[in-house]
Amino acid sequence: MKRSLLKMLLLVLPFLGQAQVVLENFEGAAKLPWNPIEGSFAVVDNPAGGDVLGINTGGKVGAYTKKKGSAYSLFLAELSAPIDMTTNNQVRIMVKAPVATSFILKLEGSSAPIEEKKNIAVAGQWIEYTFNFSAAADRKLNKILLFFDPGVDTSGATYLFDNLVIEPSGACKGVARNAAIWDDFDCQRNVQVALPGLTDLTAVVNPDKSGINTSAKVGRYKDTDSEWHAMVLDYGEN
Repeated sequence: MKRSLLKMLLLVLPFLGQAQVVLENFEGAAKLPWNPIEGSFAVVDNPAGGDVLGINTGGKVGAYTKKKGSAYSLFLAELSAPIDMTTNNQVRIMVKAPVATSFILKLEGSSAPIEEKKNIAVAGQWIEYTFNFSAAADRKLNKILLFFDPGVDTSGATYLFDNLVIEPSGACKGVARNAAIWDDFDCQRNVQVALPGLTDLTAVVNPDKSGINTSAKVGRYKDTDSEWHAMVLDYGEN
């Protein structure tokens, strides 16, 4: 029996530490020390509606109101120790914005910072955004900064966010963003799906990895409504 347990432990050990880590989901209370240096922050009830993708059924979410007059309204969470990004260096976060705009997720610390801007193509809907920060796997970063509607000083709107997760970047580890590729449904996801099309386009396993397309994943579009049903891709400012 002991030998069997030992064998099972040896099989499991390589995978320990590789599971995703939920940094924030606001259930019960905020897990991170969010600090609205500019603007205001609160934990609020997840409002009904605005989740056509069905991705956020949590009861509580974070709500940040940007300071009007500040183009880069400063909002951050400073951890007592650096985030361990040795393995978990892909970040995901859900955002529900009142307007179509963009936001920046930035990590800072004693090492060189890393950041990326994401276009928000659809207002009033929960959308999940993924950031490949594997280039910072060996850096000491303990600050998480969010800039909503960056560069716009007339904005004073409230942005909802939730489910901040870090996880292994997997096959995308070390893959640099290539702005010339809009979407290969693998590591280069550089365009956002707008409306219509948001609920119709998904990334799926390539059913025929041969010939000119041996990619792991491909896009699958479901044509609905009518013969003129469109799919809108919003590249934003990127």
